[in-house]
Amino acid sequence: MKDVLNTIDGEQRPPVNGRWLDNIEPATAALLGRIASSDSDDVDLAWQAANAAHPSWSGCTGAERGRWMHRLADAVEANGEELA
Repeated sequence: MKDVLNTIDGEQRPPVNGRWLDNIEPATAALLGRIASSDSDDVDLAWQAANAAHPSWSGCTGAERGRWMHRLADAVEANGEELA
């Protein structure tokens, strides 16, 4: 069974409220794992992390941001099956 956690400030975290949604295989009704049932507390943490990161991101040149976005795209492509 696999838990899908929140990614906040570069870290995998369970939901603050401790609640989860079951991820069920529709064909067999087997429990595949759980998905974080996030709420406003998790959103607040994500916002705080994004707000703290803003100065360094806004200080990057367009070319630097482009390189970061390409790295992100490469990571998504490399992990596409797991992300799907």
